[in-house]
Amino acid sequence: MRIYVETTGSVDFNELAKRISEKVRSKIGFTPIVKVVEIGLLPRSTKKTMRVIDERYVLAQKCMR
Repeated sequence: MRIYVETTGSVDFNELAKRISEKVRSKIGFTPIVKVVEIGLLPRSTKKTMRVIDERYVLAQKCMR
């Protein structure tokens, strides 16, 4: 699982990513990949946003090639 987080530049991105990763691991039992970026870098949607992107099948197809 990947988690993308927007924040201001006033925090340590690596420390924030580590804290979020540890919190998720403690709550649901696995460690996600956390990417912290500055506000405005993630794309905005004008319609209903797809919040979960399941990449399992895409990755499985790439591995089979």
